[in-house]
Amino acid sequence: TNKVHLSGGSAGLILQNSDGSNSLTIDTNSAFTTNVGIQQSNPQNTLHLGDNTNATAGTLRLDSFVASQFWQFECGTNTLNIKDYNATSIISINGETNATTFAGSVVINSNKTLALKNVDNTNEFQLFNEGATGSNNGNLVFLAGNVGERMRLSAAGYLGIGSQNPTSLLHLKDTANDVQIRLDSTSGGTQSGTITYSQVGQNSLV
Repeated sequence: TNKVHLSGGSAGLILQNSDGSNSLTIDTNSAFTTNVGIQQSNPQNTLHLGDNTNATAGTLRLDSFVASQFWQFECGTNTLNIKDYNATSIISINGETNATTFAGSVVINSNKTLALKNVDNTNEFQLFNEGATGSNNGNLVFLAGNVGERMRLSAAGYLGIGSQNPTSLLHLKDTANDVQIRLDSTSGGTQSGTITYSQVGQNSLV
C-alpha cells in the first residue's frame, strides 16, 4: 500500500513517498521567501517542478473548462514546449539557439491580422494580412529605419515602392529625384545600366 509521510522541521514541510523520496517540499528557510518544490527537495524558486539532477522533468498542466482539453508546459532537451491536449508541440523555445518554433500560424491582432504559416506542412510559406474582419482588403506594408514606409503590396496585387497607393503591378515613385531602375550584370565583367524616368524639360524615359 502506497503511503505518504508528512514531516516538518526548520527547513519547512516535506511530503514523502513510501520509498522515502520527496514528493512535495515547502522550503521556509528564508523569512521573506517560501519556495515550493514538486519532485524537488531543494526548491530554488517560488514553484520548482522536477529535478534535473535526478533526470526528473517537471510538467505544468492547465485544464480548460472544456472537457478533455488542456495545455502542458513541458521541458525537453534545451527546450521549453507548450503542448496541446493531443500532445502536439505548438510552441517550442530553444534555449541553446534562442530560436522559437511555431507549429501553426502566428496571428497578431484579430482585426488586422498578420499571419505567418507553413502551408499544409509543405515548403510553401505565406505572409498575409487579412485586413479588417470580413473585408479581405489588407495591405502588406514594409518599413525600414526611422523613415517610415518604404514598400507596399496592396490587396489588389500592386507593388508600390515609394508609393502608398500603387495603381499598377509595379509602381515606382520618388518625390525628390528622377525615378531610376538600376541593372547590374557580372557576366563578361561588371556592367551596369539604368532606366530613368525624368520630368525635366519633358516627360521622358531614358
